Amino acid sequence: MSYEKKDECFKNAALNVRADCVKLDNLEKVKINCKLSLLIVLVKLIWLNRFFNYLVAIQFTLCQLKLAGFQPPSICYEIDNDEFNCVAELGKITQYWVTYTSFYLETCE
Repeated sequence: MSYEKKDECFKNAALNVRADCVKLDNLEKVKINCKLSLLIVLVKLIWLNRFFNYLVAIQFTLCQLKLAGFQPPSICYEIDNDEFNCVAELGKITQYWVTYTSFYLETCE
């Protein structure tokens, strides 16, 4: 999906996605000599990829909700917020949850 043609919030989130994808791509290109190190790196890459998808889905969800005129949960904007609390709040409202899971599944493709 091309987010460049969307509103500024989506453009900024898409730029962050690209930058993070480049970082992940660079991590995957690192050569590892030790099997144990390789296993550790693979586990970290899997975790980073899932966490990255999770954060991107939150960003896009907040953009979509604002664009649609909804008030996203305030906890999602707190500086020291644990993102899991934001997702928990999104899960309390069906329409918010459907929006979040749609974006999450899209980032996993």
